[in-house]
Amino acid sequence: MIVAAINVRTDGGAWQQYVGPLTIQGDGTHPIEYYATDKAGNSESVHTSTIKIDGVAPVTTSRLDGVLRPDGSYNSVVNVTLTSADMTSGVQSIQYRVDSGAWWSYTGPFPLRGNGSHIFEYFATDVAGNDEAMHALTIRITGDVHILPVSSLASSGTAGANGWYVSLVYVTLSATGGAGTSIAYRVDTAPWRTYAGPFSITEGRHVFQFQASDGGGYLEPLRSTTIDIDYTPPAVVETTPAQPFRSIGELIDQRLRRLGEAALRHAGVGIDQKQDADASTLAALRQHLERAIELNAADADAFSCLAEVLVHRDRVLHRRHRCP
Repeated sequence: MIVAAINVRTDGGAWQQYVGPLTIQGDGTHPIEYYATDKAGNSESVHTSTIKIDGVAPVTTSRLDGVLRPDGSYNSVVNVTLTSADMTSGVQSIQYRVDSGAWWSYTGPFPLRGNGSHIFEYFATDVAGNDEAMHALTIRITGDVHILPVSSLASSGTAGANGWYVSLVYVTLSATGGAGTSIAYRVDTAPWRTYAGPFSITEGRHVFQFQASDGGGYLEPLRSTTIDIDYTPPAVVETTPAQPFRSIGELIDQRLRRLGEAALRHAGVGIDQKQDADASTLAALRQHLERAIELNAADADAFSCLAEVLVHRDRVLHRRHRCP
C-alpha cells in the first residue's frame, strides 16, 4: 500500500490535504481530525485528537467584611472572601498569606484578626498551571484585644565552633495560644508543612521559618532563624605523579616548563621576550630555582624574580636582584 494523501481538519472546518505541521491557536479545546488515502482509493477511518490551550491566568477578587472606623481601620475581626474564575481550564487553587508568612490554601471565607497593619497577599493557579500575578492588600486593625499565639523553637545536637553544629540537629516547635493552635514551618525553600512532632535536619546552612496560628484565625508574625550543620571532617587529598621524579633536577625541569609562562605573566612581560635567553642566564635561572625550592619560597615571589632575570639577561641586574 502506498499512501497518496493525508487529509486533516481542525475545529470541524473544511478538509484539506496535510502538507506539514499545523499551527493551532486560541484558548479552548480544539478537535483535530485526520485520515489517510492510498493510491488505490482506500481511506482509513477518521482519527480524532484533542488539543487544549489555556494561556490566560485566572482572575481573583477579594471582599473584606468588618466594622470600619472613621480612620479607615477595622474594629476587630475582618472576614476575607476570595473568588477566582478561569474561563478555559478552570481554577485549581487559591493561595494566600498574611505578613509574608506561610502560604495557605483557600477553602472558604476566614477571619483576619490582630491589631496592626497587615499585608494580605493572594493569587490563583488554573488547571493548566498558569499563575496569576500576586495581589496585595494592606488591612489595618485597631480594635482587637485578642492575644496572638506565640511559637518557639528548640534545637539539639552536638555544638561545634563558631555557632556550627557537628551532628544531626533535632528541632522541636511549640506554641501557646487558643484552641486549635498549629504551627507551619519550612526549611530553606521547601514547601510549607504543618508541624507534627520533632524532626531532624542534615548538614548544610539552613534558613528555618515558622509561624503559629490559632483556631480563631489569629497569626503571629513570621519567625526565622538559621541553623548551620557540618559533621563531615575535612580531608587531605594526596596526589602522586604517575611517573615519580627520579631526582630533584627532574622536578626543577618540570617546574621550569609548567611555571615559566605564568612567571613571565606575573612579572608583566611577554612570552616572546624569553625565547632568546642565552645558556648562562638559563643556568642562573635554574640555580635560583634550586635555591627557592630549598627554602620553600612562595612560587609567585620566586618566579617573579626569576622571570625578571630571564628576560633582561643582565649580569649586573642578576647580581642586584637576590631571589629567595
